[in-house]
Parts: sequence; structure tokens; C-alpha cells
Amino acid sequence: MEENRELTYLYGRISAVLFRNEENGYAVIKLKTENDEFVTVVGIIPNAAPGLYLEAHGEWSVHQTHGSQFKAELSHTSMPSDKTAVFEYLAGGALHGIGPATATLIIDKFGERALSVIENEPDKLAEIRGISLKKARDIQSRYKKLTEMRDLVEFMCSFKL
Repeated sequence: MEENRELTYLYGRISAVLFRNEENGYAVIKLKTENDEFVTVVGIIPNAAPGLYLEAHGEWSVHQTHGSQFKAELSHTSMPSDKTAVFEYLAGGALHGIGPATATLIIDKFGERALSVIENEPDKLAEIRGISLKKARDIQSRYKKLTEMRDLVEFMCSFKL
């Protein structure tokens, strides 16, 4: 990366993951920006999933086949905090064992607090019909592993490792 080159800042919510390489974190995503525009973002975006928020620094380019896209050189994802985004995250398959139907039940019961409940009070998930105590604790375990891995990969990427 050149020293004097200014990077453009982009922020929004991941609406779809079009491609993801699990080995190196490279992803092609659709991002809904703060202006309600949908743009294609490409680059290293560890554990990209619908519902996550993305901050990216990079450059706009035009791909011969795919058109206008934002090439992220630096990226950071953060967990969703509003009800709609939390639902998208849970229903999008980021957590094995939770699909759209279970995500709906969790959101109906806990709203935007759903991720906090999963992380800190997983036994409360067992209050939902169809979720056993074992399944609730498995969901918590997978959630913690996923967030730890995302944080580690983002840390490494910040140093271009």
C-alpha cells in the first residue's frame, strides 16, 4: 500500500454474502450503506455474515464482469444491535443450529437483546419451545468461538498477517 494514498471510508450493514473463502477470509458481499444504497464490497472480511455491520477503508474500482465494487483494504465487523439486523445475523446461518424459524422465536422472545442472551445467559434460550438446555449451551459455545475467531482474524489482518 502506498504511503500517501488516501483510502475511502465505507460503512453499512452486510445484507448478503455472495462468496466467502473460509481459509483466507476473502469475501464478496452486498452492503447496505447508511444512504440505503446497496454496493458490492470485496476483500478480507473475516466471518462475513448478513446482519453484521462493516467499516471498511479502500478504493472504488470497476470490475470488467461485475461492475462497480469497493475493494476493502482494511475492514472491521461489529455485531448487530437492532432487532432487524440481529434477526438477519441469526437467520443467515452464521450460527449452526439456528435457521430462520429458530431465529424468529429467539427474536420474538428477546428482541435486540438476543445476542447478549446467547453469550451471557444461554439457559434462557431453553425457555423457547424446541430449544433444549444442551442446545442452548451448544449455541453459546459456537457463538463464543465464532466471535473469538473473528476478533483474532481481524487483529491479524490489521497487521497484514
